[in-house]
Amino acid sequence: MNKRGYLVSCYYGGGGGIVAGVYEICFWGNKGASLDLSAFKNIRLDQVLFNETAGCFIVEVSRQQYAQVSFDTITHTVIGTTTEKQSLNVVADGKQLFDVDLQELQQAWQKPMQEIFN
Repeated sequence: MNKRGYLVSCYYGGGGGIVAGVYEICFWGNKGASLDLSAFKNIRLDQVLFNETAGCFIVEVSRQQYAQVSFDTITHTVIGTTTEKQSLNVVADGKQLFDVDLQELQQAWQKPMQEIFN
């Protein structure tokens, strides 16, 4: 897949779940993300966002149609897109769950360690 230049980033499904993985992709790629979790039925959305899922990957491709081409024989779900807006926006079934600034997330992530080591 990456020989064709399709792959932008990839994150395994552990270490905090989808939301942590998407945050890290955004942080290191200096982008935001807009996620739509409407495809997840019969499961609590907090489990979708925060469960660590072994064997799953969050993959960012350079164009959405590349996901269909690259994963045509692999079970996958398109959950969103990266954005230039520096926020993590999550919706499900037409309802916004949250839209948080990435700087705010970074500060919350760093605060406990700053309190210990400063």
